[in-house]
Amino acid sequence: LSSLPIWKEDQILFRRERASGVYGTNAYFTAVVLFDVIILRVIPPIFFAVVTYWMVGLHANIFNAVFCAVILIMTNVAASALCMCVGIISPSNASANVIGLLVLLVSILCGGFLLNKQDPHSGGSVAVTWLENLSFVNYAFEALLINEFLDAGTFYFTPKLVDSKPSDA
Repeated sequence: LSSLPIWKEDQILFRRERASGVYGTNAYFTAVVLFDVIILRVIPPIFFAVVTYWMVGLHANIFNAVFCAVILIMTNVAASALCMCVGIISPSNASANVIGLLVLLVSILCGGFLLNKQDPHSGGSVAVTWLENLSFVNYAFEALLINEFLDAGTFYFTPKLVDSKPSDA
């Protein structure tokens, strides 16, 4: 949500400096986007992936760790771009915060954590399917699952009081 007020807060300053010839529109746009993307959207996911990937005990493979970091970076950049677009089209920062929060929450809710994709009788409506297909979080979640569990084999749930060894009965 930190990308929402970027264009509104500096609009008066930008117009004044552009009118006096300090810099052009392309230079301002490039500087703002590069600062927002590199400093705020690329470096934090790299630190997060480097610290947590190995601590959680995921694949001990550098390719999977780098792929996880790339997915996190792309998701962060997509969320930032979505918030920038909401901030541009909103008439004020207050309405941009409400709209941006609503859009991000819907995207997270339809991201695949709560929806059952395997059950055809789950009663999913067309609207939920559309929201699920529009959610960038859905694609990031699936990519992270594929990265981690593609060749993992079969998982078995073993309750606490049940012997996990198969019997020869």
